[in-house]
Amino acid sequence: MPWWFWIVLWGSLVVASLALLAYLLFVTLKKGWKALSEVEAWEADFSSRLAEANSVSYRKLESPSEPAIFTPVGEAVSHYESGKQERKIDRAVRRYQRRETLGQPQRVDDLRIYAQEGAD
Repeated sequence: MPWWFWIVLWGSLVVASLALLAYLLFVTLKKGWKALSEVEAWEADFSSRLAEANSVSYRKLESPSEPAIFTPVGEAVSHYESGKQERKIDRAVRRYQRRETLGQPQRVDDLRIYAQEGAD
């Protein structure tokens, strides 16, 4: 084979390799810019939701509570039990109202609790 054939062969291989590398670099950069724009959109959405969540006024405690370490055990247990009962009643009332709104069948226990709350 003549010497110029080897120059043409290796020259074309180098040019083809460089073209392939340029194409792969282009594709990678294109995907990278798309990912960056998606991250920017996510960050904007996240910051707007965070600002919205921070603007919501939460229920404040009426008065600061005292450390529970100094509370007598019997009083702490009774306070826990009464709070548990209040939460149970509140849940039952919300469940009753939700099922009433949706037209779903009611639980008998919820009917009793709701009737007691209505009587109070």
